[in-house]
Amino acid sequence: MKNTIISFIVFISTIIFISFSLKYLNTISLNLKQNNIKLENNIKENSWEKANKASEEFINQWNKSSKKLALFLNHDELDKINYEITELSYFVKTKDKDECLSRTTKIKFFLKHILELEKINIENVF
Repeated sequence: MKNTIISFIVFISTIIFISFSLKYLNTISLNLKQNNIKLENNIKENSWEKANKASEEFINQWNKSSKKLALFLNHDELDKINYEITELSYFVKTKDKDECLSRTTKIKFFLKHILELEKINIENVF
């Protein structure tokens, strides 16, 4: 009986952790997506000073949230986003519009991909 109770408590704790982590991931992902769109719009308008500031804000937000995301996400996915953000920052500083837009698109894709990998569905369970 004691083993059953302990197993049940561990199971419930796991479900609660998964729920909170998914909620946190959705919140962070939405915020990053909005900042990425803001940055992309600044780049399209050739507002390089605003784009540089938005890039720095995006990097700061990513650095704060990626440490927590690393607790429950695949590190390879986080590394891909880190790489693209670093590249994006460089291309914003050099005012390379095409490369900047390419990087913002890749970041959008990776954020969406992470969300899809973490969704609770049959495909991800097996």
